[in-house]
Amino acid sequence: MIWREILGFYRSGESAEVVVEKASKLFTQFISCQACSIFIFDEYGRCLNFFSGANRKNGISIPAFRSETSLWKMFDAKKPGKIDSIQIKGQYPRGDIFFENVSEVVSAAFSQILGERGNKIGVIRLLNKMNQQGKICNFSDSDLFALKTFTDIVGSLLTISSLQRKYEAFLDSVTHELLAPTSGIKNSAIFMKRIAFNPSMRKDPDLQDSFNSKIEDVLRFSEQAITLIQGLTMYTKSGRMTRTDLELKPSHLFKDVIEKCRGSLTPLLRARRFNHGSIRCIDRHFWPILKIDRKVFRQVFNNLLSNSIKYAHDDPEAFNVSIELEMRPNGDAEIIIEDYGIGLQKNEVSKLFDPTFRGHEARAKVPTGTGIGLTTVKNLLAAHECNIDVTGLQNPTQFTIMIPNQYVIGRGNDRFHRR
Repeated sequence: MIWREILGFYRSGESAEVVVEKASKLFTQFISCQACSIFIFDEYGRCLNFFSGANRKNGISIPAFRSETSLWKMFDAKKPGKIDSIQIKGQYPRGDIFFENVSEVVSAAFSQILGERGNKIGVIRLLNKMNQQGKICNFSDSDLFALKTFTDIVGSLLTISSLQRKYEAFLDSVTHELLAPTSGIKNSAIFMKRIAFNPSMRKDPDLQDSFNSKIEDVLRFSEQAITLIQGLTMYTKSGRMTRTDLELKPSHLFKDVIEKCRGSLTPLLRARRFNHGSIRCIDRHFWPILKIDRKVFRQVFNNLLSNSIKYAHDDPEAFNVSIELEMRPNGDAEIIIEDYGIGLQKNEVSKLFDPTFRGHEARAKVPTGTGIGLTTVKNLLAAHECNIDVTGLQNPTQFTIMIPNQYVIGRGNDRFHRR
């Protein structure tokens, strides 16, 4: 059975491209058509690019098409579809864009490829069904059913492959992040050992100062490693966390959460020569009390504020973060965090909270990073039945946290901002 053979390719251990190419060739023979081509979205979901395929006629894959063709209409169809030569002439007047040789194309069939969350990630295209006499004919309903089955298999493979690549990239980034502080600890320990076991070196004042400096380095590197490990631990916990796991207490957002975070971020602020006072809480004396898990919210703000610091411009005078708490008429509260750093690109917003995703500007500014901070934030807030959205991309970049009214104790002072 063809499906058993195609699924057998999964166990070959080869790359997704190779497996899909082999499966496409087999499916092309099974469906008796001239070509099967697979296209997937690029990294930012802006256009479809050729991924793999098989062409029985000349052994090469059909070139990718441009986004202005009518394929986008077919791509929006929820069920596999087919078109004939008359439709092709009407819908694809510039056939060289979409087909290798439009004069020889008289039938085509399409089917969406869906990702892990049911999102559209690509499309499969079949060309020129062949009948038993070797002549081109239109695709049948049974062909479309087989195409749907094949599409589901390809979608599963691409999803698994994508998750595997993300997992490997995540492990690489975590290893790299841990390597820096552990190497620093090792090098400092070697230096300290040389001085500790050499009486003459211990008497040298300059070396004694270096010894003390290395002690500070060990403490700093240890703190970096602990912070990373705690972040990883919180990330793994956050995906499973529910309201029953929370320790909800009446809390003041500034005193019990943000002020604690600013203290823990002191080393990062110093490293960038930024002032604590540049992280401002607007009208904080009039904020209502929130019923929240303080430790969880500290982790949320630690991640958000550390991002604001890391991705700020290098000028200390330009560093500015503001936090404001506003009320909605229905009693919900909004926490608005604004900064004036490198900002976000519009095409990155939909993936911003995905595990391990880091935007182009973020990678350029800070090459290292695990990309799990915002995913952790979203998961931790979800346990509180809260939501976070990007409400501003640049000048300022703005994140808004929505807190349901059941977590808000009182509406604040009359001077309190209301919407």
